[in-house]
Amino acid sequence: MKSLVFFLFVAIPSFALASQQISTKAIPENGFLVRLSYLDIGQNNGGHLSTGVVESGVRGWFNPSYYYAGVIGAYPLQLDDKEGNVVGGTFSLGLGWSWDRKILLESGLDYHTWGGAINATTGLYGKIIMPFKTDGSTDFFIGLSVFGSTAPIAPQSLIQLGISQVFK
Repeated sequence: MKSLVFFLFVAIPSFALASQQISTKAIPENGFLVRLSYLDIGQNNGGHLSTGVVESGVRGWFNPSYYYAGVIGAYPLQLDDKEGNVVGGTFSLGLGWSWDRKILLESGLDYHTWGGAINATTGLYGKIIMPFKTDGSTDFFIGLSVFGSTAPIAPQSLIQLGISQVFK
């Protein structure tokens, strides 16, 4: 009986504590985020639109490995059947994982308005973010958003390439 008590209350907890890896890395600073990027918008009818987008928001860290990001942005669109340009808007909210701050993987929800020319769409996005400054303040990213709308001119997917700057 004593050996069972020792095993349950001393040996197992001691082994569990010894096998845990305690992170000594500091939590990165939260920051204000500015993104400049190129969008390639694939439509359900086979067409493509392209534009530039400016986004701003926040990137905050839960711990050295996990973070959240939220951005809002705007972009001009020239549509074939419209006179002049329309202004589209975007809002995204996501969670991410960082591998030693060398590469970040982010995914979340992506909401777009298309200046009233196309119904607003909500989709899922994924981004691969690669810092090219050692302090993690400047990133290159590539992202893909997938939307569920089936209307012919509605966006089906969106590819995003850009850079981001984090101000701490």
